[in-house]
Amino acid sequence: MCEESDDGGIVDVWYVPLASPPGGPASLTHLLDRRERAECERIPPGPGRIRYAVSHAAYRTALARYCDVAPHAVRWRHSAHGKPYLDRLPDAPHSSLSHAGDLAAIAVSRRRVVGVDLARPGPGAREAALAARFFTPEEAGAVAAGESFSRLWARKEACVKAVGATFVDGLRLPVMREGPLRCEDGPLRGRRWWLRDVRAPAPYRAALALLGDAPFAVRVHGFLDLARPGTAVRRVP
Repeated sequence: MCEESDDGGIVDVWYVPLASPPGGPASLTHLLDRRERAECERIPPGPGRIRYAVSHAAYRTALARYCDVAPHAVRWRHSAHGKPYLDRLPDAPHSSLSHAGDLAAIAVSRRRVVGVDLARPGPGAREAALAARFFTPEEAGAVAAGESFSRLWARKEACVKAVGATFVDGLRLPVMREGPLRCEDGPLRGRRWWLRDVRAPAPYRAALALLGDAPFAVRVHGFLDLARPGTAVRRVP
């Protein structure tokens, strides 16, 4: 389903449950490149390794569909802060991956650089303390009054991911409202985004940020099935 169609392009979004596949995480390593396989092996056996293998295999599976290649043929180059970009593929789209808890989100944009973030609510007292310490005064006050900390966190993280910066650079971004956003000071001064929330499975919060001033459309496809790339096994509630 397409939401708020406009002239700024379309972003496709999938969610991926980070559960172990029937053959375990080892059954997915053939989809990964050498760097990812080495990283997966460095993670102790257990939930962390499963989440890494499933999220990165799903990311490759989704992007392979756009580039008309096999998942293992997707090649990355990385920015100074680790943001991946598709390399040596014609007409490669922009993309972003995020995971929190047992869920991952994948966003793909043909026209504009994109950042996606997925956040899961935590203890209220800790979140209020973090907001008071790091967020803008308006945001800290809103969190203290009941605003979702994880929604604001996801918005900031999405902006940071879109530009390939570190999260600390975006802590003071004013993200109380969706729509156009311009950073007026700090390391990201002069950067412009269009920011919006995206429907996500409860209790998660998700946000997208695209570089530039134009609004954009979002298609939330549902849950990506690794066995059948490009299909959704069920819709997002």
